[in-house]
Amino acid sequence: MTRRKLSPQDLQEIRELASRWGKIVARHAFGESGPGTDIDLDAMEQVATAAVAGLSEGTLGTLLEKQAQLLGMEQPCPGCGRLCRLKRADRPLTVRGIQLKQSEPIGHCPDCRRDFSPQRPLLRLDGHGYSPAVLQMIVEAAGKLPSFPNAAYALCLAGVPISARHVERLTHEMGREMAQKRDEKAIQRRRRQLPERVATPPQVAAVEIDGGRLRTRAAACGPGVHQAENKEDKIACLVSLQSDRHEQDPQPEPPESFTEPRRVQRLVREMKGLPSEHPGEPAEAAEVAEPASSEKKAPPVEEWPRPLVRTCVASMRRAKLFGRMVAAEAQERAFYRATRRAFLGDGLAYNWTIQKAYFPDFEAIVDFLHMLCYLYLAAWATGGEQARRWSLYLAWLRACWQGRVNEVIDELHTWQDRLGKPLDDAELNAFDPRLLVAEALRYLHNNQQRMDYPRYRQEGLPITSSLVESLVGQFNSRVKARNKFWNRGEGDGAETILQIRAAVLSEDDRLSRHFAERPGSPYRRKAA
Repeated sequence: MTRRKLSPQDLQEIRELASRWGKIVARHAFGESGPGTDIDLDAMEQVATAAVAGLSEGTLGTLLEKQAQLLGMEQPCPGCGRLCRLKRADRPLTVRGIQLKQSEPIGHCPDCRRDFSPQRPLLRLDGHGYSPAVLQMIVEAAGKLPSFPNAAYALCLAGVPISARHVERLTHEMGREMAQKRDEKAIQRRRRQLPERVATPPQVAAVEIDGGRLRTRAAACGPGVHQAENKEDKIACLVSLQSDRHEQDPQPEPPESFTEPRRVQRLVREMKGLPSEHPGEPAEAAEVAEPASSEKKAPPVEEWPRPLVRTCVASMRRAKLFGRMVAAEAQERAFYRATRRAFLGDGLAYNWTIQKAYFPDFEAIVDFLHMLCYLYLAAWATGGEQARRWSLYLAWLRACWQGRVNEVIDELHTWQDRLGKPLDDAELNAFDPRLLVAEALRYLHNNQQRMDYPRYRQEGLPITSSLVESLVGQFNSRVKARNKFWNRGEGDGAETILQIRAAVLSEDDRLSRHFAERPGSPYRRKAA
């Protein structure tokens, strides 16, 4: 149904009219002479707040009543079409800023044995007693703030009294709706029926995939945590970029951030989840000298692909289903028609399974930062003096940065022969030198065809998945904590909160569009 919208000019005229009424309220409250010197701003604000509440109540009450009168005395049942007589019933309704009582027309169908309100679909209301705008406020607060109690407290400050438990129930319900819509789009794409949502494809499009870990529990087992397990959530970042092509590699030397010992050590600790002093890093490693003045440093990076619009997809589902969801989002954003396209991920096999199945025409690029971590740990695993190990890391880093991955693989083979290969049935320490070198060798060998970094930079494509790495951290800040356990299972806790978090982190007004397109429900519970 096409809905009439007031123009900005109409709304401005209404605001000017209300402003003139405000002058009448001011005279009524303080007389023609206005407030005296004993009246502070708090008292004036109370008068204005009361006036706004009264104006909202009067306006909405009149508009709702006028619309209800247009429905007449009978309306067809939405289920079977039988004409049913209408009666009135008071219903509490929370709208922006106030709570009011709506005199709602109600019908009862004896055939369907259900009560219904023919006015609710017109207003896009359901059985919760909140306007669409307030319902969006509730869900957005739950998606942005760290917990449901935090969201409930913020909403109470904003004039929407609600319990944390009710916020949680509404959030999961909206999350199920968004997950269902997401899955329907994936089916439409497979049937070649999903239209693009944008008119112009981006110049450069990148799809980056990564994952995090969150705590889960078995559902429907009563209060408390039952059968706790850590599960992986899969997250995709789809971003449009702006960049130029270059006749030659615009950054032939690694950036300074990759050649400073302390920054590299901190990066490895953060990405590998290592403690501040791990067995693979001697205590004196923190004292590695800065590169000598004769060491060639790269000039500052003048131009990287600049992010424009980011959207995201998140799910607990298996990789095959997740790939379909990401492909549907890419289809809606016209990524398949972008001039230059890139797919980035770490070395996990399912990333490249998704890339081959759903993004075969995208340039497959393995994240440079993950490779850096493997090189760093392998260099320290070789033993010897600090300066020699650091020089070895720099040499390997520069070779991979410049596309000479074969040279590094050959050197790692040499070091593997010196240190020995880890036995398949041996239980080795995670920082055993043989294991660290073997892991680096395996990583480079498996991903060598995705490491042509000079050509990627020349094409103006990203070479790190830093955007999705950052996005994973933003997801974790909402769903991951020591005392947070999400229900496992389809359409429950973990899956639904990920949809809400994805909506508030996406830069395409996804949450607003969902509530703007969300239909109302005519049905109501029969009063006991």
